[in-house]
Amino acid sequence: MEFKNVEDLIEFLVNAEQKAFNLYTKLATQSNNKEMVHIFTEYAKDAMKHINRLKEVKKDKLLSFSVEDISPDKFVVPNEYPIHISYLDALSLAIKREKSQYKLYSLIASKCEEKGTKEIFTSMAKVVATHNLRFEVEYDEYAATHTT
Repeated sequence: MEFKNVEDLIEFLVNAEQKAFNLYTKLATQSNNKEMVHIFTEYAKDAMKHINRLKEVKKDKLLSFSVEDISPDKFVVPNEYPIHISYLDALSLAIKREKSQYKLYSLIASKCEEKGTKEIFTSMAKVVATHNLRFEVEYDEYAATHTT
Protein backbone atom coordinates (compact mmCIF):
# COMPACT_ATOMS: atom_id res chain seq x y z
CA MET A 1 0.00 0.00 0.00
CA GLU A 2 1.24 3.48 -0.78
CA PHE A 3 -0.09 6.97 -1.06
CA LYS A 4 -0.44 8.18 -4.64
CA ASN A 5 -1.07 11.78 -3.67
CA VAL A 6 -1.97 14.11 -0.81
CA GLU A 7 -5.66 13.26 -1.19
CA ASP A 8 -4.89 9.58 -0.45
CA LEU A 9 -2.98 10.65 2.64
CA ILE A 10 -5.87 12.77 3.88
CA GLU A 11 -8.35 9.93 3.29
CA PHE A 12 -6.06 7.63 5.28
CA LEU A 13 -6.05 10.16 8.14
CA VAL A 14 -9.83 10.62 8.02
CA ASN A 15 -10.32 6.85 8.17
CA ALA A 16 -7.91 6.56 11.09
CA GLU A 17 -9.74 9.29 12.98
CA GLN A 18 -13.10 7.61 12.26
CA LYS A 19 -11.74 4.36 13.71
CA ALA A 20 -10.49 6.27 16.75
CA PHE A 21 -13.95 7.82 17.16
CA ASN A 22 -15.55 4.36 17.00
CA LEU A 23 -13.09 2.89 19.51
CA TYR A 24 -13.43 5.74 22.01
CA THR A 25 -17.20 5.69 21.77
CA LYS A 26 -17.10 1.96 22.52
CA LEU A 27 -14.68 2.43 25.41
CA ALA A 28 -16.94 5.09 26.91
CA THR A 29 -19.70 2.48 27.16
CA GLN A 30 -17.37 -0.18 28.61
CA SER A 31 -15.64 1.80 31.32
CA ASN A 32 -16.85 1.78 34.91
CA ASN A 33 -14.63 4.76 35.70
CA LYS A 34 -16.68 7.97 35.37
CA GLU A 35 -13.59 10.07 34.70
CA MET A 36 -12.56 7.74 31.86
CA VAL A 37 -16.08 7.76 30.40
CA HIS A 38 -15.78 11.53 30.22
CA ILE A 39 -12.28 11.32 28.72
CA PHE A 40 -13.30 8.75 26.09
CA THR A 41 -16.28 10.90 25.15
CA GLU A 42 -14.08 13.98 24.84
CA TYR A 43 -11.48 12.09 22.79
CA ALA A 44 -14.22 10.87 20.46
CA LYS A 45 -15.24 14.52 20.01
CA ASP A 46 -11.60 15.40 19.29
CA ALA A 47 -11.51 12.69 16.61
CA MET A 48 -14.57 14.26 14.97
CA LYS A 49 -12.91 17.68 15.13
CA HIS A 50 -9.85 16.20 13.43
CA ILE A 51 -12.03 14.66 10.72
CA ASN A 52 -13.61 18.04 10.05
CA ARG A 53 -10.23 19.81 9.97
CA LEU A 54 -8.83 17.20 7.60
CA LYS A 55 -11.81 17.59 5.29
CA GLU A 56 -11.26 21.37 5.29
CA VAL A 57 -7.57 20.85 4.48
CA LYS A 58 -8.57 18.62 1.58
CA LYS A 59 -11.30 20.95 0.32
CA ASP A 60 -9.07 24.00 0.51
CA LYS A 61 -6.10 22.09 -0.99
CA LEU A 62 -3.82 23.21 1.81
CA LEU A 63 -1.31 20.38 1.42
CA SER A 64 1.07 20.37 -1.51
CA PHE A 65 4.07 18.13 -1.03
CA SER A 66 5.23 14.80 -2.35
CA VAL A 67 3.98 11.79 -0.41
CA GLU A 68 6.38 9.34 -2.06
CA ASP A 69 8.50 8.99 1.07
CA ILE A 70 5.55 8.49 3.42
CA SER A 71 4.78 4.80 3.80
CA PRO A 72 1.32 4.11 5.19
CA ASP A 73 2.56 0.74 6.43
CA LYS A 74 4.50 2.54 9.17
CA PHE A 75 1.28 4.05 10.49
CA VAL A 76 -1.24 1.23 10.19
CA VAL A 77 -2.93 0.04 13.37
CA PRO A 78 -5.28 -2.96 13.27
CA ASN A 79 -8.60 -1.91 11.77
CA GLU A 80 -10.72 -4.49 13.46
CA TYR A 81 -10.97 -5.51 17.06
CA PRO A 82 -13.11 -8.17 18.72
CA ILE A 83 -16.61 -7.25 19.79
CA HIS A 84 -15.73 -8.27 23.34
CA ILE A 85 -12.28 -6.73 23.63
CA SER A 86 -10.93 -6.42 27.16
CA TYR A 87 -10.53 -2.97 28.63
CA LEU A 88 -6.74 -3.33 28.81
CA ASP A 89 -6.53 -4.57 25.22
CA ALA A 90 -8.70 -1.68 24.09
CA LEU A 91 -6.47 0.79 25.95
CA SER A 92 -3.44 -0.84 24.35
CA LEU A 93 -5.03 -0.41 20.92
CA ALA A 94 -5.84 3.22 21.73
CA ILE A 95 -2.21 3.82 22.75
CA LYS A 96 -0.95 2.33 19.48
CA ARG A 97 -3.42 4.42 17.48
CA GLU A 98 -2.45 7.66 19.20
CA LYS A 99 1.29 7.01 18.83
CA SER A 100 0.84 6.25 15.16
CA GLN A 101 -1.27 9.38 14.59
CA TYR A 102 1.26 11.48 16.48
CA LYS A 103 4.11 10.28 14.29
CA LEU A 104 2.17 10.88 11.10
CA TYR A 105 0.82 14.31 12.06
CA SER A 106 4.32 15.36 13.16
CA LEU A 107 5.81 14.15 9.88
CA ILE A 108 3.19 16.03 7.87
CA ALA A 109 3.76 19.19 9.93
CA SER A 110 7.48 18.95 9.21
CA LYS A 111 6.73 18.86 5.47
CA CYS A 112 4.36 21.82 5.48
CA GLU A 113 5.82 25.05 4.23
CA GLU A 114 2.77 27.21 4.87
CA LYS A 115 2.70 28.31 8.52
CA GLY A 116 -1.06 27.94 9.03
CA THR A 117 -1.12 24.41 7.64
CA LYS A 118 1.94 23.47 9.71
CA GLU A 119 0.12 24.74 12.80
CA ILE A 120 -2.97 22.63 12.01
CA PHE A 121 -0.93 19.43 11.96
CA THR A 122 1.28 20.43 14.88
CA SER A 123 -1.86 21.12 16.90
CA MET A 124 -3.39 17.76 16.02
CA ALA A 125 -0.09 16.03 16.91
CA LYS A 126 -0.18 17.70 20.33
CA VAL A 127 -3.78 16.60 20.91
CA VAL A 128 -3.07 12.96 20.13
CA ALA A 129 0.12 13.06 22.24
CA THR A 130 -2.00 14.20 25.18
CA HIS A 131 -4.49 11.40 24.49
CA ASN A 132 -1.67 8.87 24.35
CA LEU A 133 -0.24 9.94 27.68
CA ARG A 134 -3.65 9.77 29.37
CA PHE A 135 -4.27 6.28 27.95
CA GLU A 136 -0.86 5.11 29.16
CA VAL A 137 -1.60 6.40 32.66
CA GLU A 138 -5.01 4.70 32.68
CA TYR A 139 -3.49 1.48 31.35
CA ASP A 140 -0.85 1.42 34.09
CA GLU A 141 -3.32 2.26 36.86
CA TYR A 142 -5.91 -0.25 35.69
CA ALA A 143 -3.32 -3.00 35.15
CA ALA A 144 -1.89 -2.43 38.63
CA THR A 145 -5.27 -2.93 40.29
CA HIS A 146 -6.94 -5.51 38.02
CA THR A 147 -4.31 -8.09 37.15
CA THR A 148 -2.73 -10.78 39.23
